[in-house]
Amino acid sequence: NGSQEVLSFAETNRARLEQQENLATTEEVKAAVDEFGVYMKDTKPAMAAKRAETEGIHTTLVSSKRNNKRPEFMPDVPPSAFNDAWEALEEVEQGYERRILDKYLAFQSADHAVSKFDAKKTTVNTWLDEKIAVFDAGVTGTSVPEIEAALEVH
Repeated sequence: NGSQEVLSFAETNRARLEQQENLATTEEVKAAVDEFGVYMKDTKPAMAAKRAETEGIHTTLVSSKRNNKRPEFMPDVPPSAFNDAWEALEEVEQGYERRILDKYLAFQSADHAVSKFDAKKTTVNTWLDEKIAVFDAGVTGTSVPEIEAALEVH
């Protein structure tokens, strides 16, 4: 039945999003961000439509029974149950989205810092290799000014 399906969807996804994921690379975090985007864009809207449809059916049944002076309709899963679960899911989604985006920004920042360090390391290593080559070539001279002049040429 629709109400059970909506309730199950909300509870399952809430539990999934509450779990802390052990993401170790920027690519893994980016994949989680992308997966969440697909969930919010494709998966959840279909279930939101199912929820609205289920609520509409429930309202129609309750009104019909009330108008015809029949006993009140009591579904297996009342709308309040799946609405509460839906609200809890939305709270968890907001927290998850914030956490995953913060983590993604932190990983991007770390990647940027590492790439800057690697660029500086390459520059320093190149400079050191040049200076080592000069000293290995054997700079000669008989006085400090002659040695300084020879070093400046290199």
